[in-house]
Amino acid sequence: MRVLGPVPGVVSVAEFKRATHMDEGTEDDATLAACLAAAQSLVEQATNRPLGPREVEITLEAVPGLRRWWFPCAPVVAVAQVVVETETGAQALDPARWRLRLAHDEPRLDFAAGALPSGAAPCPVTITATVGADPESPALLPLRQAIVLIARDWHAAGITIAGEAASPGALSFGARAMLRQARYLRPRVMAGGLSRG
Repeated sequence: MRVLGPVPGVVSVAEFKRATHMDEGTEDDATLAACLAAAQSLVEQATNRPLGPREVEITLEAVPGLRRWWFPCAPVVAVAQVVVETETGAQALDPARWRLRLAHDEPRLDFAAGALPSGAAPCPVTITATVGADPESPALLPLRQAIVLIARDWHAAGITIAGEAASPGALSFGARAMLRQARYLRPRVMAGGLSRG
């Protein structure tokens, strides 16, 4: 999944300072902002739940006969287009040939019969969509709190963010519990039915 635009920050430096009872002006705001951005990135990757809407592009290899495909994250706000690569070139599918279903809980695309090429080999399909929940939603409060906890722990330990987030093993018990409870696992179609993974 490739993010096409900016990623909105969901916890401001001022909110972080209020939540951690930090005095205004006592810390470098740029350092705190980098720590918050890295903590948000870790939370989003660990839970597969983008916080704040952003446009993404997802490419998959569609096997012949594909009728249903689940997104790797939730929620999905909208799907802009579905483009299929064939031997004759790229072609946008008519929106009547696919439908976004269960966008908030288990977002998936359902394809009409014959919408995708039926050749023997898989074909590349590129989906452009807007994903991410409203960061002010009460349901996301635990994830916003996890960002604060992670950033606070990193700041207290003197960890400097230089493009890489700390490993999840370095997280507090409370933050790990919040991430585990909020994690989205997309369904996988198995021979005996659906499973999570």
